[in-house]
Amino acid sequence: MCNTLRSKIVFLACCVALVTSILIGGINYTRTVQTTTDAAIDGLAGETRLIALKFKDGYDVMRNDASIVAYTPPINGLIRSMANGDIDPQDGSTTTLWRTRLETIFISIMSDRPHYTQMRYIGIADEGLELVRV
Repeated sequence: MCNTLRSKIVFLACCVALVTSILIGGINYTRTVQTTTDAAIDGLAGETRLIALKFKDGYDVMRNDASIVAYTPPINGLIRSMANGDIDPQDGSTTTLWRTRLETIFISIMSDRPHYTQMRYIGIADEGLELVRV
């Protein structure tokens, strides 16, 4: 098949063209895969930052609500009344009355925050006993 010089040169040229095509194709494939991967990672990183901000905003709202509730009178009233036989020595309110007041505050907050499914006040002294739940 490759008896003549002309056929040997044509065969060599075809082999060089084939090897060159394979190398260029492989390099282009590698670059395309790398570029696509980098673009996908950048896109996911951007989406992750946006979702993280939304999550942080929601967490901040819940933390602020918890801080506000922590300083409402029913919290301290419940603590005082439970420590003194279910009667608050400061104003004579019962534990039940303080619970009702705290439930009203919880309902008010939950009506403004429709994504809240429940709010609870959990005591520390009784190993996490749930004192109020709405």
